Order: sequence, then structure tokens, then C-alpha cells
Amino acid sequence: MSLLERSLAGALLILAAAALRMLVRDRLPKRTFVVLWWVAAARLLVPAELPSRFSVYALLAARRQAPAPIPRGTGALVQVIPRAGLPETVPAVPETIPAVPAASVWTALWLAGMLSLAAWFAVSYIRCQRRFRMSLPVETGYAAAWARRHPRIAVRESDQIAAPLTYGFLHPVILLPKGMDREDETALNHILTHEQVHIRRLDGVTKLVLAAALCVHWFNPAVWLLYVLANRDLELACDEAVVRRLGQPAAYARTLLKMEERKAECRPLYSHFSRTAIEERIKAIMKLKKTTALALVCALLLVAGVTTAFATSAPDAPPEGTPLERLEDSIVCGDGAVSFTIPEADVSWSIWIGGRLETPDGGMSVHYLEEESAAGSWEQGRTYRFELADGPYDSLTLTAAADGAEKDIDLTAYLPEENAGISEKVAAEWEEILADYVPFGLTYRFDDPDHDGNGLSMSYQGREVRGILDGETWITEHTGNGAYGEDAVELYAVYENGRLTGLRVADEEEQAQWDRQREEAASAQSMVWPTEGDSVRLTASFGGERMVPDLSGVQGDVEDSAELPHRLYTHTGIDFGGIERGTAILAVLDGTVEKADFDAEYGKYVLLDHGNGLETLYAHCQSLSVEAGDTVEQGDVIAAVGSTGNSTGPHLHFEVRQDGEPQDPLGYYADETLGRMEPPASQK
Repeated sequence: MSLLERSLAGALLILAAAALRMLVRDRLPKRTFVVLWWVAAARLLVPAELPSRFSVYALLAARRQAPAPIPRGTGALVQVIPRAGLPETVPAVPETIPAVPAASVWTALWLAGMLSLAAWFAVSYIRCQRRFRMSLPVETGYAAAWARRHPRIAVRESDQIAAPLTYGFLHPVILLPKGMDREDETALNHILTHEQVHIRRLDGVTKLVLAAALCVHWFNPAVWLLYVLANRDLELACDEAVVRRLGQPAAYARTLLKMEERKAECRPLYSHFSRTAIEERIKAIMKLKKTTALALVCALLLVAGVTTAFATSAPDAPPEGTPLERLEDSIVCGDGAVSFTIPEADVSWSIWIGGRLETPDGGMSVHYLEEESAAGSWEQGRTYRFELADGPYDSLTLTAAADGAEKDIDLTAYLPEENAGISEKVAAEWEEILADYVPFGLTYRFDDPDHDGNGLSMSYQGREVRGILDGETWITEHTGNGAYGEDAVELYAVYENGRLTGLRVADEEEQAQWDRQREEAASAQSMVWPTEGDSVRLTASFGGERMVPDLSGVQGDVEDSAELPHRLYTHTGIDFGGIERGTAILAVLDGTVEKADFDAEYGKYVLLDHGNGLETLYAHCQSLSVEAGDTVEQGDVIAAVGSTGNSTGPHLHFEVRQDGEPQDPLGYYADETLGRMEPPASQK
């Protein structure tokens, strides 16, 4: 149970107890609510849960509707082989990146508040202890005689206090102010008996527990209410005990009034005779009646009911599905092994796993790793693991029986090689090759949504790539069979001496363009970063899709883009955020200013021509420093960062185009340049 969950549960309990206190305080013994405050403090401080079907949380859970199941096969565009543990190949970059994770900010704030409040309590306690050490024992009069009759409690006097109090646990002390009237034996008897009750009931421990709850949950207003009301009820319960023992409620009330006149300094961890809600205490004393058996029964029922309803939690929901279905849901295959967990169920199990490899002699294909296999024992809640021989498998089956019900589970559907159509070794080999083509518009993912053996999906510059990876063979398919669009790209794998070395486009013209782009990128002058400053961050990656306002026909800046119709937009560049408005924008390469203009989408922008069909564009500028026809050198200031056009805040939209086609700008930077830049927050 998290701290916030405990705090919310405790708040509900505190509010319920406070409401009952207001309604029935004068009809029940005062210790009833002291017990409830102890229950509330335990709920706040103890992380354990006590399940009960009578809990209010069980009733709330019963009213909640179950969430809709997530359809199989849905998810992000970039996927990995199920259960194979491969990393995502094209990590997405978030549109906006928080400077500091919210969780760490709140944790630091909570720790600061807790430590500050704890320090205040500690300093108050230490200061008081130093003052109390200068006190002297009471050796004459009624107080001394009372102390001799109660040898476990010391009675001392001090000129550092204005009202009586008690402190200490192992060696309790009642401390009297030095200027008290020692001849008023009635008042002294009231005071000493009151403090004795505090000591016997260990109210000092209660105050420490309340202080601990307040320090941990200082952010919760209900806990401050707990601290105030609990301290009041400690005094009310003590007053009740004194009056029942000594009688004379009017005389006791007069003693309280005398002590109230002294106005003692607040000492939060000590029990004071006259500090807490004097008017409430006197009214309670004067209304005090004999405790009846009915009142005691009602008090017990109230404590039991509130504790059961608000201090317990909802019991765990019973597991869904039959034991065999839960066993099947626990199956995991990967890393050369298959494992499953025996469900918690009052049934006897019989499990057998076997299969046949695609070899002439076939045979068993698994090895059990647990010693209990020979005895056939299956422990509930325990996970069992089998090593797998090298596949692929012709068959692999788990047969499970539980109390007469039996089920055969085909494990081949769980194996990465069968499910994804590509092994981890082959996937790693392909990733190394495909990474060189990503900057030129190639995207890919390892998945097999229709389980037809197609283990690699690719697209090139927005067009789907036809082909199926089958082992080490790239099989192309023909246009017009209905599986792909007419503009699909046909790629081939290139092997040298049995090793994958690259890709080839079937269309010779497209292949020539691809080769030229790769050669130009390899030989081109390395681009510099397009903005100044060390706090620049990549906030939007190349190629992502999002909904943006439709600015067709719009003239000038748009003040409220929310009122415009929206359209699906493919991001043709990358965005840099975390930049102050007015920060200089730099030319990434030598070139000529082709355009320096305004556009409803880009706002103020600069388009540079670097030759050989290579162009760069800088958008959403606040101001422009160049004009069309100007010649610029790498690193020259050409504009300033702004938020013009379709923009929600100061940032730079940066594009790289080759022969008019958008490219991923990160593919044009040297590794050392990328290494010096601050990565997105999600990648730190």
C-alpha cells in the first residue's frame, strides 16, 4: 500500500471518527475516541493491509465496472517479438519533455516537509528537556507526601514552566510550577491525580505516535485534524477518570480555570494539565454521568464498526478463469526455456511436457530443471522452468490435468522463432544493417500480427516494402496480388560469403538515388547544430504523425488554432525545445539563401540551398537575419528562435531535404556531434 493510499484511507477514517465524535461525544466514555485515534494513526503508519469483505472499500470495488479488455494485436507502431526481449528498433521521441520528473519533485517536497516538521518536534523536545533538568525535587508539603505514596513517580518543581505537566516513560516525572499555591491541597490532588492518569495510560507514547503520523502525512489536512482532536480527547479522557475517582466535578473545574489563567507555553510532546480546549473540558466535566453497561456496549460496537469499515481494505478479488486457464496464461517462452506458474487452487495437478524436433530421429526436446520432477510434485504459486533444445520444433506440447479436467497446450505458438518468424540472432544481424538506411527514410519493426511467418515489416519514404524474411532468405512478392499497394517498394537482401551486407532496391532508378544519397551523406561536410546553447533538447522526431490545425487559406499568424479544423500531419523534420525566444539560429552548412519568407504553417522561415540537391529549412523564427540570394557560411546567424506560424511555444523546426524529399536530419550528423548534445529526457 503506497503512502498516498494510506494517507487517503486514513483521512476517510479520521473524518468518519470526527463526525461520530461530534454526534455522540457526550453519550459515550471519552476513551472511546482515544481508541479510534489510535486506529487512525496505525492506519496511517502501518503499510500492511487487513482485508475484510465488510470494508467500505470492498463495497466501492463491487460497484466499479471492470475495464474493457485490450484487443490482441493492438499497440504502438514499433513492436518487438513477443516474449523475445528485443529492444524497440525505432524509439519514439516525445513531443514535449518535462524538465524534471513529477514523481521526484513530489518526493523531494514530501521529504523536505517531513524532515522540517520532525526537526521542529525534536528541537522543542530537546529544549524542554534541558529546562526540566534544572528542576528541583519537591521535599515538603502535600506534593511531597503524595510522591512518597507513589514511589514510581517523581514530583519536581521548576521556575521554567507556568502550568503542571508530566514527562518521561521509564522514570516518569510530574513537574509543578514553582509559584503554585502549595497550601491548596484540593487543587494539588486534582493536578497530581490527573498527571498520574496520563502516566499510567502512556499518553506520552500516544503523543509521539501522533507526532510521527503528522510528520509522515504533513500534507494531509485530515491528519492535522487528527493531531488536534486526539490531544483534546486525551485530556477529556483523563479529566473523566479523575472526576470518577475523586468526585467533586465543580471543584475540579475550578482547578482547571486556575491553571488556565497561567497560560502555559506550548510543548507538543508533553501532557499539560490546563492546555487543551478549556471550555470543552469544563462542559464535559459538568455533563459527566455514570457510565452504564449500555454505553460501554455502544462504545465497543462503535470502535469495532468504524475499524472494520474504514481501517480495513477490500479483499483480493478471486482469480478469473479455471486453474487450467490460469496455468496457460502464465506460460512464458524465451531465452531457450519455457516456464509456467502453478496457480493457487485447491486441486491436484498432473503435468507433462514433450515434443519432437525436426530431425530424422525426433525425440524429447525439453529438460526439467527442478529436483521434484521425479516425484511429480507441483507446488502452488511456484514457477517451474524447462530448458529447450535448439529448434525449430515440429511439436511441443504441455499436457495438464487438474481434478479430472485435462488440457493440451501447444507451446510452439509461444516460441519466439515460431511466433515472430525471426530469431534474436537474425534480428540483431538485420538491425545492424538496417540502421544505415534509417536516415534515408527507411522504417522497420519485428512483428507478425497475422502469424503468417512475416517477421519483418518495413516502409521506405512512406511506402510499404514488399517481402517476407524466412530464415536468411528475402522473398519478394509480385505487385497486384492485393496484399500491397501499387506504389510498394521491392527490396532484396545482399549477401557476401553467406553474410548479410546490405539492401538493394529492385527499381534501378530508385537504387541509384539511394546510393547517391548515402554517398553524399558520407562525404558531406558534417553539419553543426542549428541553435546555440547547452540546454537544447530534441522534442519531436522525424516521421511521427499527429493532428494539427488545417491552415490552408489562412493568412498571417493564427491566435487561436483550436477553432480551426484539424488534419493528420506527418512530421517532416525534427524539433528542438527548451530554447529561449530570441536564441540565435545557425546555418548548419555553407550555402545560399533560397527563401527567407513567411508561411501560415512554418511562420517565418529560412530555406538554404547547399548544392547537390541538399536543402535545409529553419521554421517558426521570431526574426530573420538574411534575405533571399545571400551567401552564408557554416555557423552564421540566419534567424532567431520564435513561435510564429503553427506553433504552441518557442522552438525550432529543422528539416533536411534531398532532391525535395524530407530526410531524417540526425542521419547527417557525425557521431561526435550527436554525442555532445543533450538527449531527450526519456532517454537519460
